[in-house]
Amino acid sequence: MEIAGAALVTGASRGIGRAVTEHLARAGFAVAGLYAQADDAAAVVVAALRAEGRRVTLRRCSVTDRAAVGAAVREAEERFGPLEVLVNCAGITRDGLVALMSEADFRAVFEVSFAGACHCCEAVLPGMLARGRGRIVNVVSISGQRGRAGQANYACAKGAVTGLTTLLARRCAGSRVRVNAVAPGLIDTDMARALPAERRDRFLAATHAGRLGTAAEVAEAVMFLAGPGAGYVSGQVLTVDGGYGV
Repeated sequence: MEIAGAALVTGASRGIGRAVTEHLARAGFAVAGLYAQADDAAAVVVAALRAEGRRVTLRRCSVTDRAAVGAAVREAEERFGPLEVLVNCAGITRDGLVALMSEADFRAVFEVSFAGACHCCEAVLPGMLARGRGRIVNVVSISGQRGRAGQANYACAKGAVTGLTTLLARRCAGSRVRVNAVAPGLIDTDMARALPAERRDRFLAATHAGRLGTAAEVAEAVMFLAGPGAGYVSGQVLTVDGGYGV
């Protein structure tokens, strides 16, 4: 059964964000996606989904720009109606040893992953609370839960988004606005493919599944938290990591 409503997805042109966009659109949502680069990839996503008769638009917008995010949310609601779902997928990595990491690399990761999520939540929450319904799903990382060597900036940024998830869930207590997170392990995306082979191998050796996860598997977890079946779930982090480190 298809679900009516509108959704906003960040990082929508590639990887997990693309998979979430596709899953939501095919479930019947009208999807407004934001992306920071990769215009060609965004065009492919839009063309494929529209060919299926889905309602989708992707707009180039950096989530680090608070004003631009607000404008994108207004545009999405003018086109598709009130946003029922927000999925914060946008994120970047700038890996390196913490003692050698530049301030620019530290700030860049925080600005996209944490500040970007804050800007999007800030833009959609007033409407959700006024209507008394809505679902926010933040895509975090097991790196933010357990830490991983060479990812101090990424781990801290994703850990901060996990804290934001809990804070907003408490803020929305008493309403029908639910806020949750999904924490993927190593997923077969461009970000994972850029890792040195030895780092991927070490991760796989500690993973019960013995393989990388897929963006579609993360999207399925997001769909659960964004859907009616998770009506009694808020302030939680659903880990999708193939049993890493268990």
